[in-house]
Amino acid sequence: MSKVASARGVAIAVCTLAACQSALAQEPAPEPASAPAKEQPLQEPKSDAGVAPMRRVVRSDQTPASSGPWRAGGFLLYPEISATYMQDSNVFATKSDRISDWAMIYTPALWVNSDWDRHALNFQAAADVTDYNSQKDENTNDWRVSGEGRYDFTNDLNAYGGLRYAREHLDREDKDARNGAEPTVYYNARAYAGVFRQLDAWSVRIAGSAQNLNYDDVPGSEGNIINNDDQDRDRYTLGIRAGYGFSARMEGFAQAALDNRRYQNLDDVAEVFPVQAGGLKRDSDGYRLLLGARYSLPGKLKAEGFVGYLNQDYEDSRLADVSKPAFGGNLIWQAAENTKLSLFLDRTVEETNTNTSTVSVVLVPEGAVIQPVLTGIASSYLNTYVGATLDQRLNPSLGLYGNASFSRSDYQGVERVDDYTGVGLGLWYRAAKYLYLDGSYNYRYLLSTDNTQNFDRNQFFLRFTIPLIP
Repeated sequence: MSKVASARGVAIAVCTLAACQSALAQEPAPEPASAPAKEQPLQEPKSDAGVAPMRRVVRSDQTPASSGPWRAGGFLLYPEISATYMQDSNVFATKSDRISDWAMIYTPALWVNSDWDRHALNFQAAADVTDYNSQKDENTNDWRVSGEGRYDFTNDLNAYGGLRYAREHLDREDKDARNGAEPTVYYNARAYAGVFRQLDAWSVRIAGSAQNLNYDDVPGSEGNIINNDDQDRDRYTLGIRAGYGFSARMEGFAQAALDNRRYQNLDDVAEVFPVQAGGLKRDSDGYRLLLGARYSLPGKLKAEGFVGYLNQDYEDSRLADVSKPAFGGNLIWQAAENTKLSLFLDRTVEETNTNTSTVSVVLVPEGAVIQPVLTGIASSYLNTYVGATLDQRLNPSLGLYGNASFSRSDYQGVERVDDYTGVGLGLWYRAAKYLYLDGSYNYRYLLSTDNTQNFDRNQFFLRFTIPLIP
C-alpha cells in the first residue's frame, strides 16, 4: 500500500460491498496531476482485498488543469514524477515504545489514455520508492502496472475488461504485519471483465473478476522467520446488476454477486495448536444481494444508496460463518462552484488470520511448564466504514481539503472489536506551470478491545509533483 496516497487525504479502509463491485462499476484508474479537471462519475467501492483496514483515498481533482499532454497517435501521455517528505510519529503503530522517523518517497508515474470517439484503451505504470532516514528496514519498493479497455459495439452495448499487477506491502497498522522485522511484501494480480447493455429504460451489467494474492515470508522481530504462505489465496467473483430508469435522474437497481475465496495452504495456527487447529484451511463461498437507487442532478449532486444481505460460509466448521445485513452508499454534492462534499458508507467481510490464546501451567516430571492454549480462531472481520471528504478550491491555483472517517472491525469467532478513527487536513498549490505542491496532516487512532493493539499516529506530508509535459 502506497504511503504517498496518504499525502492526498486519508481515511479508514474497507474493501468491497460486493467483491466484484469495481468490475460492475467499470471504475477508471486515478488521473495524473496534470490531467484536465473533469466531472467524475459516481463510483462504487473498488476491490482491494488483502490490504490493512485503512483505505487511502485519492482525490480526483487535487490540482487544476495544466497544459496539454504528449500525443502519440490516438493516445495522450501524462508522465510525471513526485517526491514526498513524510514525518511519522509512530512508524510501527505501537501502543508504547514509539519510534518516530522521516522518509522520502519517490514516485515516477505514466498514464497513457486513448483519445478516441469510440472505444477506450488506457494504461498506467507507477512506483513508490520509500527511503527512511533511520529505520532502513522499513524501506519499500512498491510498483504497479495496469491496463483497461472498453469496446463499444453500439451506443447501448459495450464490453470492458482490465488487468492489474502490483508489488505492494502491508501497512504497519495491519495486525498481521506488526511482528515482522521488515514490512510484509505481497503481489496482487487481478483481472476483470464485463458486458453492459441498455434496453430503453432497463440496463443490465454482468461482470466477473479473478484475483491472486501472494505474500512473501519476512524475518520476525525475535530472529525467526514468519511464514506467510497461509495468507496466499485466490478470489473469484461473478455478479449481475439490473437497473431501471424511472426518469433521467432516478434509477433503481438490484444486484447479486458471488464471492468465492480459495487458500493455497493450511493456516499456520495448525502448527502451533495441532490438536485444536490441525488441518485448518480458510476457504469460503459467499454472496451479496442488494437493492438500491441512484439519483443524479447534473453538475450538482450524485447519490446512491443500497441495502441487502451478505453471507460468507466457511468450509471448516471451526470458522464462524457470516450472515449480516448489508448497506452502504455514497454521495457527491457540488455545494458551490468551488466546494465539493463527498460521503461514503460501506460494510464488507474481510479476511484475517487472527486467533486468540492464553497460557496454562502444566505439571511434568521436570517441573511446571507454561503452554499456550488456543481460545478462539477468527474466520474474518465484518468491517463497517463511514467517511467524508470536503474539497474547497480558493482560486485556480490553490485549494484546501479535509476528511474524517470511522471504521469498526468486528472479528467473527473471537471477542474482539477494533474502532479506527482518522482525520486529515491538507492544502494543494500550483506554484508554477510545472510544479504542484501538496501538504497535509493526518491523525490515526485505534481503540481495540485488545488494548495491546491500541495506537495513535501523527503523519505530515509535503509532496512536490513535476508533470513532464510540453
